[in-house]
Amino acid sequence: MRVNGVEKQVRPSGWKPWVNTIAYYPLKSDFNDASGNGNNLTVSDASITTLWGIACASYSNGRAYNSSASVWTKRTLSAWVYNITTSGDPVVIWTWANQTSYYWMFISLTSGTVQISDFHAVWKSGGSLTQNTWHHIVGVVDNTSMKLYVDGVLKGSTTHNRTDTSTWISVWGKPFTDQYNNNCTGYISEAIIENAVWSDTDVSDYYNLTKSNYWL
Repeated sequence: MRVNGVEKQVRPSGWKPWVNTIAYYPLKSDFNDASGNGNNLTVSDASITTLWGIACASYSNGRAYNSSASVWTKRTLSAWVYNITTSGDPVVIWTWANQTSYYWMFISLTSGTVQISDFHAVWKSGGSLTQNTWHHIVGVVDNTSMKLYVDGVLKGSTTHNRTDTSTWISVWGKPFTDQYNNNCTGYISEAIIENAVWSDTDVSDYYNLTKSNYWL
């Protein structure tokens, strides 16, 4: 791939999963994992649709999750989103240990504000998202910090000392119907979950090389 006439090896690349990709959901024709790892999503109240000519998942108070994916302590969560719910606490991408441990890492939208949190002690806001346009959001977590990016730009970072691995992942919504039942309404495309820490350059390169797919 060339950027400004220079050959670039973008890693990670959403269209070409690699060894550290846990799950890759193009969300173009189904809710299956295209990484080759078989981490397909269990889905309710969601469907594949087309928005602006872009194939994506449409959720109406829906949820989609997998209970057997293995996520290490370091992780990157990435997705393109459009017109997510602007009230409540809708979850965009979520990784956690189990229903009662609270060792969670997720990107969520609260009243239109994107944030990342371990839901234990640390929350970090990345500002508000405008409606009626696609946005790329990325959360990066290592054993000492959390970072939140919007449209290729770092919007917030904070210290973080959780080192819990996870066995559950979800793309939109929390899977437990009896706890934190905050499902999502909106559109999502190209969701990626990795056992790797994307750099600032990785994030900006991925955004710049994919934004034209979303009319940006």
